[in-house]
Amino acid sequence: MALILTILIVCGLVLAIYPQLAWHLKSWQYRDPEQNYPSDLWFFTQRMAGGAMVVMGVVGFVLWNPAPPAEDPTAAEPSASASPSETTPRAGDLAPTRHLLTDASTPEGRLSGYTLVGEDRIEVRAWLGHCSSGSDPLSVTVQEDEETVTVHAVYFSNTFLCGQGEEHGGETSTLVDLEAPLGDRTVVDTDGEPLLSY
Repeated sequence: MALILTILIVCGLVLAIYPQLAWHLKSWQYRDPEQNYPSDLWFFTQRMAGGAMVVMGVVGFVLWNPAPPAEDPTAAEPSASASPSETTPRAGDLAPTRHLLTDASTPEGRLSGYTLVGEDRIEVRAWLGHCSSGSDPLSVTVQEDEETVTVHAVYFSNTFLCGQGEEHGGETSTLVDLEAPLGDRTVVDTDGEPLLSY
């Protein structure tokens, strides 16, 4: 695309600065080119056409290189232990969509609960709904305070799977390291609802 726009701008500049070139490239078609030499109005229109080509090329470059999209402020921060493949959609996915899971059951899925694996580690379980291909990576991060551990669980999926009525997802789990031992704190979802402990 950049090559086409550059050619458009260069051709427009040449035509605007030296419109006689257009005539020289076209004059071979006439038996007597001197008798068919164009008027000043014809050269003026060639200059205007060249100027229009330059403007279209510049506008094309501006529209073709839009500003990068702003980051989603509601997106969960990736955990320190999560690999990049767990927090970003896979290459080749068509229109990846972000799904935030909570304790409430939705077609996109839900958080099933958690299991305490160690003093400062939990295994978060989730059911991925019909928007999931079954192999979509689950990204889990936590926010901790003195009373609660809030679980943010997100997965990316292809939008073409949503609404197909088929069950694509399934049960999945992810290990999450806590900053401090769980102790008496309650594990909750982003809506503040307690998660089941297995």
